[in-house]
Amino acid sequence: MTFRFAVPDLDTAVQMPPHRPDAEALAAELTHASLENAVAALEDWLHTVNRLALRSEDRLSDLEILHGPCQRLLDELALQYESRRLPLAAEAREAAAQARNLLLELGYGYKRVLMEHTVRLTAEGRRALPFLLSRVMRLLANTLQAAYSTYSPTPAGTWQELHHLYHYASFYGLDSHPIDLPADQPTPAPDATTRKRDTLASIYREVLLFALMDPYHLQPGEARTVIGLVSHFQQFLQVQPYREDAQGAGLFLIQANQDRPPRPLSTLGGTVLSPMDKLLDSRDLVAHLQLIRRRSEEGSAAELAALPVSEGRPVLLDLLARLERHWSDPPRRGFQRQPGRHAVDLAPGLPTIAAVAGGSEIGIERWQVLNESPGGLALRRDGSGQTRVAVGEQIAVRHGGTGTWQPALVRWVHDEQDALLECGVQLLAPRLQVLSLRLDAADSPPRPALQLPAMISLQRPALLVLARGSFNPGRQCWVNGPEGTAVLRLMRMEDHTQSVEMVEFKLT
Repeated sequence: MTFRFAVPDLDTAVQMPPHRPDAEALAAELTHASLENAVAALEDWLHTVNRLALRSEDRLSDLEILHGPCQRLLDELALQYESRRLPLAAEAREAAAQARNLLLELGYGYKRVLMEHTVRLTAEGRRALPFLLSRVMRLLANTLQAAYSTYSPTPAGTWQELHHLYHYASFYGLDSHPIDLPADQPTPAPDATTRKRDTLASIYREVLLFALMDPYHLQPGEARTVIGLVSHFQQFLQVQPYREDAQGAGLFLIQANQDRPPRPLSTLGGTVLSPMDKLLDSRDLVAHLQLIRRRSEEGSAAELAALPVSEGRPVLLDLLARLERHWSDPPRRGFQRQPGRHAVDLAPGLPTIAAVAGGSEIGIERWQVLNESPGGLALRRDGSGQTRVAVGEQIAVRHGGTGTWQPALVRWVHDEQDALLECGVQLLAPRLQVLSLRLDAADSPPRPALQLPAMISLQRPALLVLARGSFNPGRQCWVNGPEGTAVLRLMRMEDHTQSVEMVEFKLT
């Protein structure tokens, strides 16, 4: 089995340059250059060398010399675009584009070396094969993570290449061996891609598990935390040959010839399109998550303390519950959506919602409806202007500029090409009910809140929507609403995002 990656054509006019560009000199130069100059110099070097006809050994040696410096530049670029709200500012957007280009060009180099190794595989080449596979697989995984972190489309072909690489590794029994550098290659500086315990299977399981979380639904900044948990939990995941008798929650189909992540087996009817298709089994992982949560509820902190993240106990337990849902039986759309051709007004954030409920038009954004259902909307707008829409933001929606405002929550965001933003909105109630809420004392400063009616069909009690950080069990509040002032006690948090908390309450 050999690979045929899409890589740039070689410059046939220069079959073997007498002096190829010096990778060691460039690596030394990068340590002293500014980020902007270092990225430009490395991009230029990779672009040039990837199109020269070089010996495979020389190409690999140069790539390894520059691999560590390239990873450090990618980490610095990521600080400029990760955790940023959309639309990305010009500086963040440029940093994301530079990271994509570096990953693309570095991938071209390693893919060419891998193709040459599999075409003329010697005994020595076989020893280097797991390492080469790991380099390409990790670069593809990083490319996917960079796209998810910026809510951008994944580059075409990335998933399919990753599936094929893992199939190759598993077919030849290379997937479970620890990855070591070839003896004749220089040892790069330590980085996240050369961890001693990495295997081709663990790299693959990490990216599969991250994708199962549906990263476009993650709130700004959550991707890095989830990646840390994925690295810890991937060992409980199993990738197996497809079985016709497989069924139930926690099983996902990997369609190797499809350029997409795994999908729940229950939604596909067990359709196998290729002998390379595989089954992803997360049932042991889900059982482990349930055990962690149960022991935490019983008072044990050891399991949570062992996780490689720094979030507090309530936030971490909530995140683990969300991971359990996505890794077992992911949420499904409850209604069929119909195309939409009209515009809606959005009021993002509780203060803006309270203002528009009082008749203000300040802070309203206009979005175009892509499709709609009784439960939600998919929306689009020009991404060149500013917006306060983000995953987890509380908003209000108004149809046609004159209709009734409805409370809603932003559930996913895409930063599409051609400067277009798209978002998915979950409608929470038929109409907006804004309250003025005072916490702890009747004369404390008022703050806006929403009331959501009970929905028996969804088994959802009546809820208050409060600004994040408002909830404490038993906390008392005074609420001014259409029917006068009431004294409430906050009982239980039903849901929360980075912006708001949805809290069950009772009258006192």
